[in-house]
Amino acid sequence: MIDLSEAPVVDFHAHMPVPIGIGELIRRDITAQMNLFHGKPTSSYRWDDLDALPDLTVARQQWAHPLNSQYRMLIRYVADVLGCATDIDDVDARLLALVGGDFESYLASVLDRERIELVVLDLLGELRDGAAGFPDHRYVWIYGITPLLSPLAAIEAGAHSFDEAIAHVDSRIDLAVAQGCVGFKNLMGYYRSLEVVPRTAVEARNAFEAITKAEPAEVVSSFLFGRRAVYGNAADEAHRAYEDFVIHHIVDLAGELGMVQLIHTGSQYSPNQNLLAANPALLFPLLSHPNSTRTTFVLLHAGAPFHENAAYVAWQFPNVFVDISHTMRTPGRLGGILHTMLSIAPVHKLLYGSDSYACAEWLGYSAHQTRKVLEGVLADLSGPLDWSLDEAEQVGRLVLGGNARTLLSSQDR
Repeated sequence: MIDLSEAPVVDFHAHMPVPIGIGELIRRDITAQMNLFHGKPTSSYRWDDLDALPDLTVARQQWAHPLNSQYRMLIRYVADVLGCATDIDDVDARLLALVGGDFESYLASVLDRERIELVVLDLLGELRDGAAGFPDHRYVWIYGITPLLSPLAAIEAGAHSFDEAIAHVDSRIDLAVAQGCVGFKNLMGYYRSLEVVPRTAVEARNAFEAITKAEPAEVVSSFLFGRRAVYGNAADEAHRAYEDFVIHHIVDLAGELGMVQLIHTGSQYSPNQNLLAANPALLFPLLSHPNSTRTTFVLLHAGAPFHENAAYVAWQFPNVFVDISHTMRTPGRLGGILHTMLSIAPVHKLLYGSDSYACAEWLGYSAHQTRKVLEGVLADLSGPLDWSLDEAEQVGRLVLGGNARTLLSSQDR
């Protein structure tokens, strides 16, 4: 029998929790899903100032039905932990009493409950202060670089030339590194294809100059990716050329600095997003570029529903790892996704992650659920993959935390 109940966990991808209950989590979740995260670009990951929707009825019918698995299973988990009825009102009454006190101590209790030793916090565009209140020595953090990709960000920061624009990018990276980040996260898959074409500095310089002379038809704002100009003409191609260059530039910096480069793949969140654009197979031009070989990449969310592609990309490229965060959102498919990952990708390149945000109980629920499902998947695969039960359990411990520990310790910082 495979038993992972005591296996230590490193959560490779999570967002900073805040003191709210499950009801408020669902409200923010629905709002975010329906409006593509159009909050203020200066606001935080807390998702508490998202643009209000005029009517949540349709969204509730889509995502918040009481029999839908992701919220139902979270409510059941928290009810079991707190010893109360499996009812969101009862759960929230108990939960809000806990989170309204010493929130840092409460967070520590959630981590201890599920033996989560370390969390890699994605602070999106925020710096280290964004993790204030998370228990010390229980986290490292990732800097969100997506707002830096837009030429508009550099222009609004005062850049008048291509060189000044790249200097702006470098200054923000330097600040994050000085504050101790362990890597960078790229969310381009939320608004464009993951295919990144190599561009020369001359092409990028010409593109930036063309952009400065163009008038955008629209400016789209989001705290996830900052402010982006949409031109609807030839300037859009210049915008893409500049952005491709900056993506490669930051990937090169990650390699030089010993930082991990995380990339959002698959699992589009909103009906405004193109799921096909987030297929990890589209990353081939970026990953195969000679300058990318010294950078360690992590494909987030297992690329699901393109998880077989993500597994093969990790099998293909020595410097590519895959995390399974967000897959707990579809718990009925978690076993199949883990089965695919473990059947194809090298076992030392799979990383557990929750993609939890806002409500701290997502951290605990995700670790609990993954342990349980992973035990069954490993038992099923031990025969076809010729693992003894001890070896299968060793694989489980690697996925839950051992691989992440090794990866983080191997980066030169």
